[in-house]
Amino acid sequence: MLNSWLRRAVATVRACGTIAALAFAASAGAAPVTAWTYGSSSLQFLTAPSDGGPPPLVWTEYAFVPVTVGASALANGLKIYGTGDGDRALSLTGETYVPGVSSTGERGNRLVISGTGTIDGAAWRHPQDLVRTSFAYGAAFSAGSVDVYEVSSSYELRDNGGNFVAGVGSSGGGGYFSEPGAYGIAFAFEDRFGGDISAAVSVRWQVAINFDWRGYGQSDTLTFTIPQNSIDIQAVPGPGAVVLAAAGCLVGVPPRRRR
Repeated sequence: MLNSWLRRAVATVRACGTIAALAFAASAGAAPVTAWTYGSSSLQFLTAPSDGGPPPLVWTEYAFVPVTVGASALANGLKIYGTGDGDRALSLTGETYVPGVSSTGERGNRLVISGTGTIDGAAWRHPQDLVRTSFAYGAAFSAGSVDVYEVSSSYELRDNGGNFVAGVGSSGGGGYFSEPGAYGIAFAFEDRFGGDISAAVSVRWQVAINFDWRGYGQSDTLTFTIPQNSIDIQAVPGPGAVVLAAAGCLVGVPPRRRR
């Protein structure tokens, strides 16, 4: 169930997407330079290596918890959303939740959404060209506390031979919620490759929501919802009005940049 804050956040993200789409059309014409494909979604928990050895730890997929996520095309991008009742992406009970072991920088659970795409690097090569990842989603839980400790984006470009061309990503905390209830989370990342990517023909992408749930009982519930248009990926050309227009559209926690 979305609260009014999340509905306003969704409206903000949609407005940013509209601005970007209009600016893209004005500067690049009708022909798209990227095409994005949804691949899969997975809910995972962190475990120790099966041989009992030292880290690195291993992300293991839940066997019996369905993830209901779908996607549809966006101009030079992709819309990702929950397809369950009430835009549900996943729902856990205290009985099914696996806390996961902890390690420096990694802990708990994560929802991972990934896919591929194609790119006309010759048409998308300005140093300020970027991929905008807009997030607006809800978390509701009946007991305990929830820490959305990291939300991240990752984009990797490859050439015709499958060789690495460029990679970039962002991450930021989604917030700590100490009281049961329904909460909205919204912000956007802008990832710039910062150089000539004209050799690139394909992209591998991933977004992830990492979280911990504590202080729950066996019958308590935790649900994540992703409304329509609320995790959007879109390639945006850099020069001119797009960057300026987008500056007023960011909501929430500033990202940490990864390269």
